Amino acid sequence: MRSFCNTAYQEAVKSVLNETQWFIEWTAAEIEPEQAEELVNIQVQLARWELTLDNIWLDEKKRAEIAQQAEAWSGRVLDMSGLLLEPTTTPFPT
Repeated sequence: MRSFCNTAYQEAVKSVLNETQWFIEWTAAEIEPEQAEELVNIQVQLARWELTLDNIWLDEKKRAEIAQQAEAWSGRVLDMSGLLLEPTTTPFPT
């Protein structure tokens, strides 16, 4: 999503937001409760972004902020997946 936020591809960002929300919906039921909670919190924020994306898109600073947050979440979800040998991020504060 970060790379799309740096371009004029608002529709691509909408698509990624939607697909990510569905991914979380399908995944959260199959993982540890603490991780599921973290994913659901991400899902809620993604839904908020989706509702206000037209306004976010007009503000370069806000677009950069969501891009940065999305990148952080991406790293965290990758860490949670166990696919990496060493974590790249720290857990989000609860």
